[in-house]
Amino acid sequence: MGDLERAEALIALRRWPEAAALLGRVVASEPGALRPRCLLAQALLGAKEGTEALRQAEAAIAANPTSEWAHRLRSMALSQLGDLAGALDAARDAVRLRPGLVNAHVRLVDAALGMGYMQEAEEAARRAREQTPLHPDAHNALGRVALARHEDRIAESHFRDGLRLAPEHPALLNNLGLALSRQGKRRQAVALFAHASKADPTDDAPHRNAAATAAAGGGLAAVVVIGEVAFGVTQSAVAGALPLAAAAVGVVIGAMVFIRVARLIRAGMDGPRLDPVASRKLMRSLRGRVRAPVRAPAMMSINRWVWVAVGGVALLMAGGAFVEVLEPTPGDPTSRAMYGGLLVACLGGAATVWAILRRREQQPYI
Repeated sequence: MGDLERAEALIALRRWPEAAALLGRVVASEPGALRPRCLLAQALLGAKEGTEALRQAEAAIAANPTSEWAHRLRSMALSQLGDLAGALDAARDAVRLRPGLVNAHVRLVDAALGMGYMQEAEEAARRAREQTPLHPDAHNALGRVALARHEDRIAESHFRDGLRLAPEHPALLNNLGLALSRQGKRRQAVALFAHASKADPTDDAPHRNAAATAAAGGGLAAVVVIGEVAFGVTQSAVAGALPLAAAAVGVVIGAMVFIRVARLIRAGMDGPRLDPVASRKLMRSLRGRVRAPVRAPAMMSINRWVWVAVGGVALLMAGGAFVEVLEPTPGDPTSRAMYGGLLVACLGGAATVWAILRRREQQPYI
């Protein structure tokens, strides 16, 4: 394998600095060759070295003014440097040189969207689809224009058309997730972001989009993000663990209530005093009648922040159950009923924790 082939393999793996270093040596030995210089500009763009990428792209244009690739790389470098008007002009030059190339039209779409020229972006995307109707990037470009126009259902249709041609296309998966998220279909969006991150683990955009969707979607979306994106488990496995987690919280709270009642019985309190909301006056009188201070029952002696954490988990799970009640899992008729019960259980657990915290504030002797 030659140096250029190794460099292209490194670029495919997004190992930009290594590719740039290798291509720098190739360009130094062959300064007039177009392909190594364009590949070097591409690697530098990936490494976010826009200034040097622009220099290499302009050197490629000087060596071959009719190279569409060099003009397209120059447009990308100018866009990375913030010169959006220059990037649009360079993209137009690329389309003029190769009007039948989908990549040139897609770059023009990106540049026109950067300037806010929706009409030009839409025309470029439509030309790309007309010339290459089986290319997924053409459908992705049309969908991105629709997203920019806030036409989310139209964008969804374009992205789905592209995914029929390339089911594992990372950009299409990510953008379809954005379109669904804007329509309130958060669970489906998170699943698509997770799929996109698996299709291209080097891209951080699906992770950021998943986190934003989770923050807007409540507890269940957050759990799915942690499970799918961070750990790679399936959504059904994560969702199925929620009732078990709720049961665990309930068992802990129930055990602590039992310990409290048992210790009150051991302290010699009769029936009326078994009431867990006994008054402060009663506890003071009890404290004065015994030689040793009354020890705090285990349930009440736990640090306040532990109770805050337990209540927070219960509320988080209640939020996730609420999301599932509003938007049940497709094809699962028991989903709404199951998560409705989970919602009630978690809210009850959170209310119990609140009562415990309030009790601690009212009775410092317990």
